[in-house]
Formats: sequence, C-alpha cells, structure tokens
Amino acid sequence: KQLQPLQAKIREAERQNRRKDVVPLGREQCRDYLSRLQDVLSEEVPMAAEAIRTLTGPITIQQEPIPGKKRPRWVARFTPDLMRLLSKISNQEVFDSILLEKGEQSLSNEVTVPLETIPKYEQLAPEFLRLAEKGASVLSIASSYGMSWEYA
Repeated sequence: KQLQPLQAKIREAERQNRRKDVVPLGREQCRDYLSRLQDVLSEEVPMAAEAIRTLTGPITIQQEPIPGKKRPRWVARFTPDLMRLLSKISNQEVFDSILLEKGEQSLSNEVTVPLETIPKYEQLAPEFLRLAEKGASVLSIASSYGMSWEYA
C-alpha cells in the first residue's frame, strides 16, 4: 500500500517528462512493424521463440474443473504485451510514452487458451455440413476425405 502513492508519483513525473514530439502510429508504420514481426517469426526457432516470449510474457498453465465432467481441462493464461514487442522490433522508445499516456492497465487483457484436442469429426463437421447442403451424398463426402461411409 505504501508503494502505490510512490508509483503514482513516478508515473506522473514520467508523463510530464515524456517526449513531446511523439506522433500517433500511422497505418503504413503499423504495416512496417507487422512485416518486421512476420520476418522475425519466420527466422530460426530461437529468434521466433524470443519474439513470442516477449509478446506473451510468462505463461501459466493450470487445470480447471469442468462442470458435469470427471476430468479437468488444462488452461494456459498469459497477458500479451504488444507495446514491449513493438518497441523491441522498432528499436525505438516511442512506445514507452504511449504506454505512460494510456496506462498499463488499458493495454493488457489476460488471454485464456484451453489446451484440448478437438476430435477430427468435430473439426470436419462444418465442411461436411456445407457439402451435404450442396447436395453431396454421405458416400461421396466420405470418399473425398478417405473415410468409410460408416464413419462419415
């Protein structure tokens, strides 16, 4: 509790000292940063992993009970930090002032990702339905996916 007033004073001092020449990111500049990110993610695995680690920050994985089921599911949680990644990619400190201006809380929302395998029949169901609605028979749908019609 004692740190909160001090942190607020620090944020206010940093806000007053921020660069006055900061301009909003334009569409072209955003495209440039995204293409740089794409280049980084296309590089060797260690480089791409570092970029992803910078974006996601720490990832926590835990089990959650599922109502009505015996087994819990695994869930990953992280809070993306896009400003830190953009700052790293751009080699500029422009994003620090944006972060101070917006406040850290407004730029970060926790992401929850269930870690579960979706059965193949569930993945293919929308495509099978689309083909059936166009008039394809069960036999033709099954054979086009290399399945026996009994399983389609």
